[in-house]
Amino acid sequence: MPGISDPAKILASYLCQPAMSVIPAIERCRQAGFANFPAVSSSDNIVSIRIYCGFWRHTQDLFDRLQFMVIFGAHTGTAIRIKSTILIGLSVVLMSWGAYAQDVDLRSLECGSLDNHYGPWDYTNLEHVRERLPIVENAHFNSDVETLRAGMTGTRPGTDLDYTLRAFPNHHRALYSMARYTLQYSDRRLAPGARYTGDCYFERAIRFKPEDSTVRLIFGVYYSLQKKYAKAIEQTKTAVDLDPGNAEAHYNLGLLYERTDALEEAVQHARRAYDLGYPLDGLKNKLRRRGVWDAE
Repeated sequence: MPGISDPAKILASYLCQPAMSVIPAIERCRQAGFANFPAVSSSDNIVSIRIYCGFWRHTQDLFDRLQFMVIFGAHTGTAIRIKSTILIGLSVVLMSWGAYAQDVDLRSLECGSLDNHYGPWDYTNLEHVRERLPIVENAHFNSDVETLRAGMTGTRPGTDLDYTLRAFPNHHRALYSMARYTLQYSDRRLAPGARYTGDCYFERAIRFKPEDSTVRLIFGVYYSLQKKYAKAIEQTKTAVDLDPGNAEAHYNLGLLYERTDALEEAVQHARRAYDLGYPLDGLKNKLRRRGVWDAE
C-alpha cells in the first residue's frame, strides 16, 4: 500500500501497549495527517494486534524490520498482521508502556534510528570530510540542492537533502537547507522527499554529535524563522555554552534577546561578539536605537 511505512512507524509509538485496539491506533494515524491510511469503523472485520516490545532502542527501525503486511479484502474488511518471527531474539518482553517509555528515548521513536547503509559520518571529522563527504555531495548535494532550486535525483531537493543528512546527520549546510525547505511546507507534516520533520533532523544531529555547537546554532535560526523565540534562545544558549568563543553564537543570541526585549542580556552578548571580532554592525545599531549602546 502506498505510504504504509509512515503510518506503520506512527503505529509503533501507540501499539507498544499490551492489547491496544487497532481502531484507535489507526485513527490516530489518520489524525496525524496520513489521509491515505484506511479508514476503519467498529463494523469492519478487524484482526486484533498485540505487539510485544523489547528493549530495542530504535522502535521505528524495528517496525521497518517487522515487515508490515496490510491485507485488504472487499468482503473481509481491513486486517493487519505482523510477521512475528523477526521478534525472535528480542531480549525482554515488556508488559506495559510505562516500563517501555522509561528505557527508550521517545524522540528517537519519532525521528528514527541513526543506522544507515552509508555512514553515519561526522561532518566535523576531518578524515570523514576528506574521504567520505565527496561521495555523498557529488551525488546529492550540489549548489542547486543547497539553495533549494532543484534536486539531483529528482525535481525537488528533499530526497537529496534527506540522503545527505542520513549519511552525515550533522552536515551543517544541509541542515540549514533542510530547515528552510521544511518551512516551505509548513502546512504539511513532511516536506516532499523528507523522511522526518525539520525538528527531527536536528534531533538526529544532536543525538549523533551532542557537542556540535554549530548544530545548535542552526537549530536556533530554524526556530527564530518560525518566531519561536524561547526555543531559539534555548538552542543558541546551548551553542554558546558548548563554544564560548563562537562570535556568531553570541551575536545571534544578542539579536534574540533584543527581539524579546531582554536588553541587558542583549548588550552583554553583543559586547562579547564584538570583542571576539564579529564584523557586522546590525546588532550594535539595533541596541543604539534602543538607547542601550554607548557611543564609541
